[in-house]
Amino acid sequence: MANNLRFTHIYQKATLGQFGCRVLETGDSTPVGEFYHTIRPLKNSSFTADNNTTGGDSSITITNVEAACDIVGHFDNVSCSHGKVICYLI
Repeated sequence: MANNLRFTHIYQKATLGQFGCRVLETGDSTPVGEFYHTIRPLKNSSFTADNNTTGGDSSITITNVEAACDIVGHFDNVSCSHGKVICYLI
């Protein structure tokens, strides 16, 4: 279960990466039931993720995004099809 980011101290811990992270390389996927607030490519990468928001797209596919270009949201089911990404846990 994801932490409630409405509380300032929880939000601050999440943005500083204090809930941990997962590093995914080509062919890797995140475990079921984990949620992430930021996906950061560590090198040019392509990946897919489910977007758990009330509006907008329910899933995203990002192709050939450059390293250090943060994708921010409320994600789960992240799969890296090319490259290497780091996913910060909520």
